[in-house]
Amino acid sequence: MKKETVILIVIFLIACVLIGGLWYYNKYSFQRKEEKIIESIKKSVDEISRLECLNDAYETYGRNWDESCKRLGKGKGCLLPASLAGVLDERLEDSKEDCYREYP
Repeated sequence: MKKETVILIVIFLIACVLIGGLWYYNKYSFQRKEEKIIESIKKSVDEISRLECLNDAYETYGRNWDESCKRLGKGKGCLLPASLAGVLDERLEDSKEDCYREYP
């Protein structure tokens, strides 16, 4: 085999290895970036879901409070007896804990 032919074969093999390495790096580097973006989106969705859940818990708390006031013949946002207020507060805390458990 001629020396020039051997040199061309070696150059060709080196080029193939370099091109293959670049392809592999780009493919998996892009995949890792894509995975990080997806994970970031999932975290954002979970955070939004958690905030919506907490908002619902507070709205339910407020409605229950006002309904209790109404049943006692008082206006919205009234002062409730401690025992009743304590029950509503407990329910709120339970709802908040559920939100944090469901959307960590």
